[in-house]
Amino acid sequence: MNTQTQVLGGLRSLFLRILAVLGIAVGGIGIVPVMLVSAQQSIPLFPRLLYPIFVVLMCSGWLILTNRGNLRAATFGLLLTLTAATLVPPPALLVIAVVSVLAAAVLGDRLQYLLVNALVMVRFAFVAVSIAQDNPNDLAILGSEVMAPLIVLTIVSLGTRYFIFNAEGAARDSLRNAQLLQSTAEVAQTTSQNLELQSLLESAIQSIRERFGFYHVQVFLLDEARENAVLVASTGEVGRLLLDRKHSLAVGSRSVIGRVTASGQPVIARDSDADNVRYRNELLPDTRAELAVPIRDGAMIIGALDVQSRDEAAVDDNVVRALQTLANLLATSIRNSRLFEQQDTTVRENQALYQQSRENLSEIQRLNRELTGQAWRDFLNESDNLSGVTLEGDHLSTHADWTASMRQAGEGKLVYEPYEGGTRLALPLTLRGAVIGAVEIDRREPMLVDDIAAARAVLERLSVSLENARLYEDAQSATAQEARLNQISARFGSAGSVDELLNITLHELGETLGAKRGSVRLGKLEPAHDGHQNGGSPS
Repeated sequence: MNTQTQVLGGLRSLFLRILAVLGIAVGGIGIVPVMLVSAQQSIPLFPRLLYPIFVVLMCSGWLILTNRGNLRAATFGLLLTLTAATLVPPPALLVIAVVSVLAAAVLGDRLQYLLVNALVMVRFAFVAVSIAQDNPNDLAILGSEVMAPLIVLTIVSLGTRYFIFNAEGAARDSLRNAQLLQSTAEVAQTTSQNLELQSLLESAIQSIRERFGFYHVQVFLLDEARENAVLVASTGEVGRLLLDRKHSLAVGSRSVIGRVTASGQPVIARDSDADNVRYRNELLPDTRAELAVPIRDGAMIIGALDVQSRDEAAVDDNVVRALQTLANLLATSIRNSRLFEQQDTTVRENQALYQQSRENLSEIQRLNRELTGQAWRDFLNESDNLSGVTLEGDHLSTHADWTASMRQAGEGKLVYEPYEGGTRLALPLTLRGAVIGAVEIDRREPMLVDDIAAARAVLERLSVSLENARLYEDAQSATAQEARLNQISARFGSAGSVDELLNITLHELGETLGAKRGSVRLGKLEPAHDGHQNGGSPS
């Protein structure tokens, strides 16, 4: 049972109770004059009490049925009781007649309303006939007893019926609008909690279908070329089939979707319309009314929300306004969802770039360590300089042996060894992550954390200074080598013959490389034969 039925049922139930209580009161009060008349005129009391007792009992029964929620039976019974009361000669015919037509106008359907009014008119017609027979020449009595009450009854009946009809219509419209607003709010709340586009659309159409009572709901979005409206979400098994076939409609085509995406205005198509532009889909044969509203992102139409119903009257202006509001909210959700997806894609791309950068940085650091380590190994192997010093007290020696703790430090470990009479600290000497040496320090007092940190800071600066010194020596060596090459080139320029050039070359190479012997040969290698190749004296 919907809210509208509940509210109207509550009003009917209240009015039924009032009429039933009123009937009980009228019947109970009617007992008093019956008893007085019977006492004055010496008329038997019991037969005349049957009528008011009947009214009290019947109205009590209808009140019980009303309290139990059986409004249909209570309404029919109460109308029947009140109408029957007008057919017998009651002491207050006009009051009973007024109550009867009021009850019929408020509670009865069209047939019950007409039937009750007709029976009341018949009852007054019999009264008119009786008065005319008793007073054939007195029209004033006929007017006061019949015509005036009939006019009053007619005015009360028609006025009440008109008021009730309009009031029920206004109540239905108000309740319908309230339901539409509530449904709109519920759907909006449902869609606002989802940022994934496809899930958002599916949740929205399912909520619209359930809250508004349509049997099919779907969403179309325009493609990039803005030439076709492509189905992206649809309810039920039929929706799945339409999505599988990639259903779409051209913008501006003779269809509800084609027209709404071209004009940007809501379009309603009913089977009873003379100019029905609805696209007949064989999968939806029960559709009797279809409504499509545009989905706008700002001033741009991006799609359409389409609903279909088996009832032509299910689509009215209130529904159009509610669904247009939902379409506007849906457009905002679609834009937010697309922005979220773009941001999510950007985040994933940035994460991939960050990971790639980390890998590249790690590889660069690895290469730096290898190159730095290899450069220092080459430098120490080729250099005649000291590869280590040892300071004992005030005596400095070139003793370069590696102790056990220094070997551990040379592997990148920090070694702290207390021993009797002092403590020993061995630290790796690192440059760009590569270990290029080790330092070992002995002292009598224990070493604190701050002492170790200070030693590390000194070694960091030492490694930088050592690298600068090595690079400076390499630069000096390269400069000396370049100068030597320039000298050799100058001597080449002073040579007057090929033999002289070859002799200069062997001499300079011997001095540069410290060679004891050298030879140069010119020409192509030939099979062995007697004679000598050109290019200097035979060796």
